[in-house]
Amino acid sequence: LSIARLAFAIRRLGCDIVYTNSITVGAGAIASKLLGKPHILHIREFGDDDFGLEYDWGRERTRKLIGTLSAACIANSHAVADEFRPEIGDIDVVYNSVSIPEQVADADDAPWRVPGALRCILLGKVTPGTGQQEAISAFARLAESNVPAELLIMGPALGAHGSLISEMINHHGLNDRVYLRGSTPHPIPYIKSADVLLMCSRREAFGRVTVEAMKLGKPVIGSRSGGTPEIIDSGRTGLLYRPGDSQELAGKIQYLYEHPSERQHMGETARLQATRYNSDELGDNVLKILHRVMRERSQAAAYSKVQTISHSVTGEDNRAA
Repeated sequence: LSIARLAFAIRRLGCDIVYTNSITVGAGAIASKLLGKPHILHIREFGDDDFGLEYDWGRERTRKLIGTLSAACIANSHAVADEFRPEIGDIDVVYNSVSIPEQVADADDAPWRVPGALRCILLGKVTPGTGQQEAISAFARLAESNVPAELLIMGPALGAHGSLISEMINHHGLNDRVYLRGSTPHPIPYIKSADVLLMCSRREAFGRVTVEAMKLGKPVIGSRSGGTPEIIDSGRTGLLYRPGDSQELAGKIQYLYEHPSERQHMGETARLQATRYNSDELGDNVLKILHRVMRERSQAAAYSKVQTISHSVTGEDNRAA
């Protein structure tokens, strides 16, 4: 959609505010500037670092341009806000809303095979940054220690990395405890079937899957990076480990296997804490920002009008003199 066509659509719809949901797309910011409308930027990703997204006009230029043209900027975690604050300035943090069905069906084709084993699941695109290699290395260590644990890896494989993951599972002889599946439009039943969710991504902007697991009463073992530490209260709703440290990850998994009562307590605490990620909370916080932007716009317009009148009166006085 061209900027001109977008501006035409905004004018035709009579919009008061233009709202963009990505740092990589600058058309909305420019269209709003052309129309004299306030622009809101809501950043929900790190951009090229997590999703591999391309910026409209290059990384640095797009970031600075959208930040300059926006009346307010929102990030979905403090980690994301910290990433963009040097270029953009003030950023409000509003966590995403996450919902799951009231009734979650069982996953009839879940691959679990080992009776009594700790069932772990890792969801996301099969890419180097998502941490599947890290998880497999941890499970190789667990196998050496005879810790009964299983891992279900679910997500689309991009490029040659999917083949690399399969080869890694074969190399470590983990076919009887690590299962590689493709993507599914309905992952919630599989999370329900597991005991623990692994969040191994090093650049997770927020972590919708993390919250989904928590709402299902599952503790999460997550990488201490990105927005994950903002969601997981380590020792209460899950555990955190150093990113890239498969040995520490293996130790956290073994700990939860050996302490089932603590694992259950963490899951129950996680379920309660995850209630704050709801649509009412999100809506109220965003609405406050929208009202603030419109109020500041009205005040600026009123001030501009007073200045115009003042200059007009001053000019007339000078002419009279």
